Amino acid sequence: MSRKFSSLNLGAKFVILVVVVLSTTMGLSAYFDIQSDVNRTTAHFEEKAYLLADVVSLISPEAIFAFDFFTLNENVKEVTLKKDVIYCAIKDQDGKYITSYLNHNNPIVKKYLLLSGSEDLSVVIPLLNQESDILLVDKPIIYDGEPLGAVFLAMTKQSIVKNYQAALEKEILLSSIAILVLSVLIYYIFKRSALLRINALTMCSKAVSAGNLDQHVDIKSGDELGVLAESFNAMISALKSNIGLKELALNEVKELNKTLEQKVQSRTEEIQIKNDELSKQQDELKHHRDHLQDLVNEQMADIIKEKERAEFANSAKSEFLANMSHELRTPMHAILSFSNFGLQKLDTSPTEKIRSYFEKIEQSGNRLLALVNDLLDLSKLESGKMEMDYQSNDVIQLVKHIISEFELLIQEKNISVIINSQDSSIVIECDKAKIEQVVRNLISNAVKFTEDNTRIVVDILEFKDHVKLAVSDEGIGIPEDELTNVFDKFVQSSKTKSGAGGTGLGLAISKEIIEVHGGEIVAENRRQGGAKFWFKLPNTKFEENRT
Repeated sequence: MSRKFSSLNLGAKFVILVVVVLSTTMGLSAYFDIQSDVNRTTAHFEEKAYLLADVVSLISPEAIFAFDFFTLNENVKEVTLKKDVIYCAIKDQDGKYITSYLNHNNPIVKKYLLLSGSEDLSVVIPLLNQESDILLVDKPIIYDGEPLGAVFLAMTKQSIVKNYQAALEKEILLSSIAILVLSVLIYYIFKRSALLRINALTMCSKAVSAGNLDQHVDIKSGDELGVLAESFNAMISALKSNIGLKELALNEVKELNKTLEQKVQSRTEEIQIKNDELSKQQDELKHHRDHLQDLVNEQMADIIKEKERAEFANSAKSEFLANMSHELRTPMHAILSFSNFGLQKLDTSPTEKIRSYFEKIEQSGNRLLALVNDLLDLSKLESGKMEMDYQSNDVIQLVKHIISEFELLIQEKNISVIINSQDSSIVIECDKAKIEQVVRNLISNAVKFTEDNTRIVVDILEFKDHVKLAVSDEGIGIPEDELTNVFDKFVQSSKTKSGAGGTGLGLAISKEIIEVHGGEIVAENRRQGGAKFWFKLPNTKFEENRT
């Protein structure tokens, strides 16, 4: 082997050495780059699996309590059909399957379904879990601190393996092409810079040894070959000077040197162009890798948003159940209690006592009826089935009428109610009962959350295109981050929901009514303290006059 290598010319030896160095360098670089990509992709893959399991565990408690297996099946199916997921299952506390779903389109699932000859999860899943490229995660299902079961989710790493193989093949192909191109280029450069000059020296020396003194070696460089060529040319010049040809030889050398400089410059420019093209290709490859990372980050952001939405929905459901349980149980308990008292004391208690029991029952029944009516009104408004009776109504008189309904409570708390308006009468087209319901809700909240011996201000202003009504109080106000949420269904301010009660439907119904009228309603905080609710409605008089 050593003899064969020593018999090769200098160009072949140099190219072999360059190929070995380039192959080692590029191979190590490609290996570490691909390994880094695989580790990063694997980390994202595992994070995606845990996020999907979290989503299922968060949205499952309500369906488990309601024995809503259809919803559980749909949730599990939706997650299973996502990329790389092969199955998702929910077990109860005893380890029994509540629901599950296999991704039959996955080759691994098909393989083990054929091997097992059954679609029974207790048979197929243990076989699937033996696969080396399967990631299995589990997430407990917790509700109010109590475990209800667990979510089991398995994902296949086949896509990561395929991406790794594809990246490796691509790197091998690109490296092979690069090594081949560089080897040819380096051989060509070495040939032009060294081998041709050595051959030229050899040919020239043979010609001189044959007696031809008109020879000249066309080499000009600062390396050993250049020194040798200069010495050789000097020797020829010395010989020619003896026969009167020294000047001619020097002129020829000058011309040859000029030609060599031009060739070197031309070759240098070509090498620079090749280097620029290689740098451009490297930049494009880096851009594609960065773009791939952006896509992965984007998908992870979408998954996190979906998780946050699921957590918010779960919280809203829990709060809704708590509010409805309290609002329904309290009057119902009163009805049952006073009914029982009346039946027990029907023969022994006086008529007035029995009457008071019936009055309590009636009050609780009216409270239940009001809650049901609110729910029905909200449902009709959201579905667009609520019929509106638009007529001309005086907003100022409407407000005064609503305030009179709270006269007793206002007197008890010694609250001053002030109505500010530049006009004595402002008439708009609206559904009187619905607008009264909105104003009644705003006045009721203002009275409820305003301290004793303070005041409530109602501003009624008429503009060309709309009428604005604002109710300001000197109460506890609303946290800034909750000013928009107070209009959501079953949502109350964190400052009021534990003190004044209510289901959180009043402002949601008010918002729907105002929007059906083509207006808007807004909640604000006063600088002096307290809250301010205002809404505006289109001024139909201005619309008609303009028409």
